[in-house]
Amino acid sequence: MKKDSAKAWVFNESVLTVSVHSETLIDECIENVWPQALDVKSWMNLADLQTVSGVSNNEAELVKVANRKFDESAPLPHHHFYRVISVVPMKQVVLSVFPEIEGSYGFERMNFFDIVTVYENDGSTIVAFDMNGEIVPKEPLNKDQLLELGDGITKGSQEKSAIHWANLRELVDKAASKSR
Repeated sequence: MKKDSAKAWVFNESVLTVSVHSETLIDECIENVWPQALDVKSWMNLADLQTVSGVSNNEAELVKVANRKFDESAPLPHHHFYRVISVVPMKQVVLSVFPEIEGSYGFERMNFFDIVTVYENDGSTIVAFDMNGEIVPKEPLNKDQLLELGDGITKGSQEKSAIHWANLRELVDKAASKSR
């Protein structure tokens, strides 16, 4: 089972709004999945992730996200941050995603909430990822350009989800086999 949806739309002719949902089913109980799902850096690892402050996998942890692949023409800096703003044990971790003070990748504003949620499902676990946010480019873009940007973000997120789910599944399998 894998469910995905993604959409992007333009608000007020200058704000790109993006919403992505992806979920997968892992054939392990929630007790085996949760510790791995909470450790977001271990499976959402297509960027270089570095804890800047706080305790890893706890509320208030601040993480610098340096993308390995990006459009070379995108203005510096080529990194952004996330802060763990909520952890509900055995249920959910919420990340607030934001740019450098002067912006990142040519965006004046780039604010998202990324949410990882786990659900029990007859002895297995559904893991869901939701990304919802808004982007305001520093340089004005017309509606078509904003929608093209949004299409690239949503498609890229969906492609990354497949890799992230495989990473998470592998970590869960390793941890479960050690506990048996």
